[in-house]
Amino acid sequence: MSRFLLGAIALAVTAPVASAAIAQDSAPAAASVEPKVGQLLRDAAGRRLGPIESIRGDSVFVIFDMHMYRVPTSTLSVGEKGLQTSLKRADLR
Repeated sequence: MSRFLLGAIALAVTAPVASAAIAQDSAPAAASVEPKVGQLLRDAAGRRLGPIESIRGDSVFVIFDMHMYRVPTSTLSVGEKGLQTSLKRADLR
């Protein structure tokens, strides 16, 4: 009888963990953004910043207002109007 009890306890303990793991695996993965040189970048408000001039490491570089600005790729997403950063124009200056 003790084997049955231990088996039931083990099942009761692992069942919630297993179902949580399955739930995480079935969630859709976030789409990764792959910026390209020449691709237009917009700010958080959707305003045009300019085309991506270069990509180095985890940053893209954009020239606007005659200055080059570094934008971390972690802030990039695909919005309604295309590639967009979560940063405001004022945050880049």
